[in-house]
Amino acid sequence: MRQILLVLMIGLLPRLADAEEIALDAALEALEASNEDWQILSERIAQARARRREAVAQLLPQLSAGASLSYNGSEVVAGDRVVRREFDRSVSGSASVTLFDGAAYPEISQASRSLEATQLDVRWQQRTLRFEVERTFFELAAAQRDLAIAAQTVELRQAYVDRATALEASGIALPLDVARATVQRLEAQQALLEADTRTGVAANSLALLLGREPDAELRAAPTAATPAPPAAVSPPGQRSDLAAGLKLIDAARALESARWWALAPRLDLRSDARYGLPSFSAPDGITWSITLGATWLLYDGGARYARLHAAQSQLREVGLRQTQQERVARADLANALRRWRTAHQAIAVAEQQVKVAREAYDMTVARAESGLATSIEVTESSDQLFRAESTLSSAQLAADVAAATFRYLNEAS
Repeated sequence: MRQILLVLMIGLLPRLADAEEIALDAALEALEASNEDWQILSERIAQARARRREAVAQLLPQLSAGASLSYNGSEVVAGDRVVRREFDRSVSGSASVTLFDGAAYPEISQASRSLEATQLDVRWQQRTLRFEVERTFFELAAAQRDLAIAAQTVELRQAYVDRATALEASGIALPLDVARATVQRLEAQQALLEADTRTGVAANSLALLLGREPDAELRAAPTAATPAPPAAVSPPGQRSDLAAGLKLIDAARALESARWWALAPRLDLRSDARYGLPSFSAPDGITWSITLGATWLLYDGGARYARLHAAQSQLREVGLRQTQQERVARADLANALRRWRTAHQAIAVAEQQVKVAREAYDMTVARAESGLATSIEVTESSDQLFRAESTLSSAQLAADVAAATFRYLNEAS
């Protein structure tokens, strides 16, 4: 059994020594530099900006040019003038501008509000990614603590196995004491293997968030103790996701206005010019025209009214969703603060539990060596120490995650 323990510890220690340690600030910098999701969010802003540019373009002058070569089969001549040439070639150009399109202006406003909403939403999604890195970092740190606790527990229980074996050889302890100590040692070894697996999984998760290949050897650098939670918090009125929701309401309102203005006529001004071979209708080969046109769609089967009703429904939907999100945001922030306070108090209790459990274990082992305590008492004391240390690690993780969650949700802070 001792050989198994040695093989297990020898396999873990070199990995811990060669592991790459990364601080939380460095992890957040690596997120911005290498994470694909972070870069995809930047592309969303570029796409929204292009859509606004497209909306603005419909009110700007439109210029076009063209060239043509025609074969008409035969040439038509009237006197000394050519009515139609057999081969006709020309170049042309046109310019047009929309003088009035009632729907275009609200559509531009809708595109602008959508761009602002996208920028705010991207900021929130980037904040979410940073929170994911923080949470995964703290989970890795907790897994490392559990790994250290499990390794220390294995050493303690192996030391007790050695003591029980020596006492058995001296006739002070029973073989049953050695068996119980060995079972405890094996349980600690199993816990060590499980803690090592959790550490590797957390390290892989953090590496993926940082845009790296899975790296089970990555380790979280020590961080400062979690501060105490604040006494009170202001409502989360400045959060980017909630501000983005307000912009979406403005965009939906502008879209509804555009659907109303789509019922009005449209006014355009167009100029065309053509230069080709001289003909009966164009002795000098040049023709041009200026056209002022008004277009009013009188009936389209009700499609415009359907689009209007859909826009009105969308406006009501985003308004209801915004109200719901604001209420959920307040509840989430209050819950995060409550969890932070509870975890902060739990750390103090768990630290006291570890102190008492360690003293109790040392006294129980000393009494057992003097024949005043049974192996069952040593086993129970060892379990209490292991549970107390694990509880403290869990409380520290809960406090770290709760504090990070509170900072994430309370963007105005």
